[in-house]
Amino acid sequence: MASSIAVVEYLVDNIFECGEITYKKMFGDYCIYIDGKVLGFLCDDVFYVKRTKIGEERFPELEKGYPYEGASLYPILDIEDREFLITYINTIKAYLPEKTKKRPKPL
Repeated sequence: MASSIAVVEYLVDNIFECGEITYKKMFGDYCIYIDGKVLGFLCDDVFYVKRTKIGEERFPELEKGYPYEGASLYPILDIEDREFLITYINTIKAYLPEKTKKRPKPL
């Protein structure tokens, strides 16, 4: 089941004050970005955020799951809990990895 654009927009509306939030549709689900960095994935209307050391240390109780087959384990955030979303995202956003540049394909 793919994610709904209405759920994506609801999530973006809830976290807009954390930074520049953008999203991109990928295989029926969405990749969510903050300030040009990957924040997480919205898969089947469930919000999976990137794992960070600081996030694991400060919020070890978070439920975790796999956003897609072959993925690593990601913390799951409740998109209804706006206050916690903002707290969590503001805690981890400085620790998110920078976007990597794609290498050119060999000729």
